[in-house]
Amino acid sequence: MYFPKRIIILFFLVMLTAGCGFLFERYSLITEVKGSYGGKILRDPKRDEYFNGTKVTLTAVPDAGYVFDSWAGVSDIDGNTATIVMDAYKMVSAKFKPAIKKANPTDDIQTGMVSKFAPGSNDTWTFMVYLDGDNSLSSYALDDFNEMEQGLYNLNQAGGNDNLKIIVLYDDTSPTEGTRLYRVVPDNTPEIVSTRLDTGNSELAMNDPETLSNFIITSKNDFPADHYALILWDHGGGARSISNTAAKNVQARQIADDWSSGNGDYLFLDEIQQALSSSGFSQANKLDLIGFDACIMGEVETAYEFRDLADVFAASMGDENNDGWDYTNLFGSMAESGGSTGAPVELGKLIVKSYHDTTKNYPDQTFSAVDLSKISNLKTSLDQLAVQIYSENKKEFIENVRDASVHFFNDNDINAVIAEPYYDINDFCYAIINNPELFSDKLISQAKNVLDILSGVIIAAYAGDVYGDYYGSGKEVKRGLSIFFSKGNLMYNNNSLYWYEWWYTDADTAAWFGDNPDTPNPGHLYGLIDFANSNTDKIVETWRELMEAWYDPGDHSGGATPGGW
Repeated sequence: MYFPKRIIILFFLVMLTAGCGFLFERYSLITEVKGSYGGKILRDPKRDEYFNGTKVTLTAVPDAGYVFDSWAGVSDIDGNTATIVMDAYKMVSAKFKPAIKKANPTDDIQTGMVSKFAPGSNDTWTFMVYLDGDNSLSSYALDDFNEMEQGLYNLNQAGGNDNLKIIVLYDDTSPTEGTRLYRVVPDNTPEIVSTRLDTGNSELAMNDPETLSNFIITSKNDFPADHYALILWDHGGGARSISNTAAKNVQARQIADDWSSGNGDYLFLDEIQQALSSSGFSQANKLDLIGFDACIMGEVETAYEFRDLADVFAASMGDENNDGWDYTNLFGSMAESGGSTGAPVELGKLIVKSYHDTTKNYPDQTFSAVDLSKISNLKTSLDQLAVQIYSENKKEFIENVRDASVHFFNDNDINAVIAEPYYDINDFCYAIINNPELFSDKLISQAKNVLDILSGVIIAAYAGDVYGDYYGSGKEVKRGLSIFFSKGNLMYNNNSLYWYEWWYTDADTAAWFGDNPDTPNPGHLYGLIDFANSNTDKIVETWRELMEAWYDPGDHSGGATPGGW
């Protein structure tokens, strides 16, 4: 039988389509821009449907003022280019974000610092050093004690100063020595030769506010002076640490980590506040200076806690080196001379200067001194900034500004991102100011207002290359404090990061757990952060409420277990 060629060809085409159709199967490719703005996606080859096995190259092209952020739905990625093989229906999206212009005029300011501080006959000073080395910093605590003795020795070589007293409550990991009280005396040996003031070898709980209060009362009663400075020495964790383990090998950064009696408990900000109040300090009788020789304590939240109890606050926004302050340099420079003064502001300058002079070769060090009489004005301006940010309704843009700002945590450590989301207030405000095409004149004006007030709050500040490379007075550098700003838009274990940050509140979070003895590490359960006040109308009026409006973690009251526990 004879069949024409065209019939045979048609027959085979039908067979291929019906029996071997997978060879010519076509699949749709859907591409979309996340949020429908910021750029476009180009495809090569450009088609709506592709035969099975076709390789397609996608390129994310940002619009003017935007940059490419990320892909979704594809794994073969090379920057803003992605490659897929069409073997099924595919949907791919690209995300763009505003290109935040970064230009901080306070970067690289190096005007230096001069301090005239020295205790005088009419300006006597007692320094109270709460030296908690009963943890992983034990050896460094001994080093710093010796530095204090060396500092007084060097001071004597320069003429001495009888108007200065240094009292130390010292604890280390020794199983037999206990907690010791000393008056520091001049010495240039590696041994402790200072005068022992206590009579026993009792082990005190350095994480107990009563221990701190008793130390302050004893120092004031036995060594009265015109002025008092309190230095808290240990690991630091800012407004609060979120670590939920008491394991001794964990570097839980929080003031007064006491291995011998801690059980995971620490001194929280409100407990330090309680200790100061119970030892006689008040709005009418303020402590002259409170300083933290510890990591990441230089937040506006921490400073604000002591607004009614102290004149000057001194701390680092970032991590300190293990040996912290150089006390040889600090105390050794307090020689009484003509033109010197015992003003607390001058002491703040001296501490910043000393820290700069002894750590300036480290690019990741920072320190500042703060005038607490002006800190309430800063809080007001920050709350007003929060209200304006919320009214702009540009949440994603503000998050991009936040992410582009100088911050003091490790981006690659999720625990740090959750527990320590502290950002440089100055750098955040300048990121708003430098992007007028993204934000209103009113918001930019409010950011400028924050900077103006901040410049008066900061007495002096210093930071290495990592954080802006500046050193000078607050009027010049306009920076020196950070602020908590949750990355609540990110998820961890299917929860917003803000869900784990329930402790950022003025409420007593311990009450949320009741008296259940099975509650894990109840010592961590605190709150009572004065700065994080809120109103009952749930209107965004404070910085905390801004984050709560964006990243509401849900109600953890009534005994419910807070996020992350």
